[in-house]
Amino acid sequence: MRIGIDIDNVIFNTAETVLDVHYEDTGERLHLSDITDYNMTQFVSKKYRYKFHELFSDSRVVERLKPIENCVETINNVFGKQRYDILFVTASPIYIQPNGRKKLQELFDFDISRRIVVTKNKSVVDIDILIDDCPNYISDHVLNRNDPAILFKYPWNQKPFIGETLGLSYRTDNWKDIDKLIFIMANFHNKNRGENQCS
Repeated sequence: MRIGIDIDNVIFNTAETVLDVHYEDTGERLHLSDITDYNMTQFVSKKYRYKFHELFSDSRVVERLKPIENCVETINNVFGKQRYDILFVTASPIYIQPNGRKKLQELFDFDISRRIVVTKNKSVVDIDILIDDCPNYISDHVLNRNDPAILFKYPWNQKPFIGETLGLSYRTDNWKDIDKLIFIMANFHNKNRGENQCS
């Protein structure tokens, strides 16, 4: 079984770090609780919006990124002990560039060099479970692949969405919960695969 894991705001605290650097540059203080939609730029004052997107690839942001609590242990366990295949599926090209890839590699016990997929259409990636913070990516995965997904909870993804109404996606803000959910989903996936092979 193959698990696709988003990087920004799922492995790293990207939004929080971007807002910190934005504050240093402009004096405008925004908190995660202020960001109630996936498009962060709309919450920034108009005079700063034109350059705000550049912060996501700013070297200061990349250097300061910190892993979300329990994600490193969980991912190393899922890959190493449970032996599930893992892909890091992201829309951000920073992680195929040397500084971003190095930052990600420092976290894990296994080689990530051939495990990074950069795409804005995650539903075409051959994965059985997607872990992401974007409801649109979760919905596309559920609708197009009929496979389960895990939404990492933030203020910007609190509204109900299509993938959730189909009963194939789950919300959590804790990597320890994700560890348990992957185990449950893997059993469900293997059971369904076995039934399909027999029919």
